[in-house]
Amino acid sequence: MGRTLRPSEFLWTPAAGIQPVSSLPNTQTASTAGVNDAGQVVGCALLTNNTQAGFLWTSAAGAQDLLSLIPDKKNFIQVWAKLKTSEIMPSS
Repeated sequence: MGRTLRPSEFLWTPAAGIQPVSSLPNTQTASTAGVNDAGQVVGCALLTNNTQAGFLWTSAAGAQDLLSLIPDKKNFIQVWAKLKTSEIMPSS
């Protein structure tokens, strides 16, 4: 984790084995930052429009833009994921 995502990026768990970790659509490059005990992976993607987006990846939902998980996101510039407790911490 913590590197640019490549086709070989994966999460391995004893229960599920190898699971490929994908990024957001329209991603040029992405890097992962960490994984918690629940198997949630957080990272940052550089999109094709040259903007950055934080993402949360789960085996059930795939990659989700962290801002899409915040109901009123218009006042936030950055989003941090607190993996240990699965909390999202917006920052302006």
